[in-house]
Amino acid sequence: MESKVRNEFFKRLELNTEIENEKNPLFDEVAEIISKEEKKDKELVVVKSVKGKFGSNKFNIKANVYDSKEDKERFEPKSKKEEVIEKKVEGEEKKEEINVEGGNEISVVPSPPTQSEEKKEVKEEEKDE
Repeated sequence: MESKVRNEFFKRLELNTEIENEKNPLFDEVAEIISKEEKKDKELVVVKSVKGKFGSNKFNIKANVYDSKEDKERFEPKSKKEEVIEKKVEGEEKKEEINVEGGNEISVVPSPPTQSEEKKEVKEEEKDE
């Protein structure tokens, strides 16, 4: 049960294949196997699913192999982990920019009040009246 479909719109090869392994393979292991078969870089392979049946050594694999890194970044949604890493990197860049432009001072922006703090303020105002 192997199928390879070329999707020109997304500039990728969509694979549905089956591999045999003693235990459930990790996504990284599957990406490495596919990259060797397709003679592409491992970074261009996105494994969508690895499914096995109980008591069987065969696993159904769904994966996409992109033509370039730019195509992958354009069409593949980012994982939450990747988004968090990007935000941290952007935050560090902003801090560096502040340090370079404004000397060693970093301005601290106060956080917005929580709902409980807002209720306290409203009650205090009512008491004053």
